[in-house]
Amino acid sequence: MVVGITIFINNINSVSEVNMDYTIDMYIRQLWVDRRLSFNGIHELVIGSDMLHKIWLPDTFLANDRKSYFHKATVQNKFIRISPDGQVLFSMR
Repeated sequence: MVVGITIFINNINSVSEVNMDYTIDMYIRQLWVDRRLSFNGIHELVIGSDMLHKIWLPDTFLANDRKSYFHKATVQNKFIRISPDGQVLFSMR
């Protein structure tokens, strides 16, 4: 399956020339087509983060990453939109 990825960098901070590291706050969006999720009748389907475990998600990682974590809030910062043709947009912060 082909997965397209876009990254939107919100902030670059905590730059340390001594330790040669930095902190980035970013959004990662992934887009792919899963025909098993195609449907009829409505324009698009939005899935809450509580249902993410029920569909296939890519196992994306950042090479040479020292430490990473997902932004924590009162709800998970993950979003899925599914089009009638099975196109999936997965966004996380």
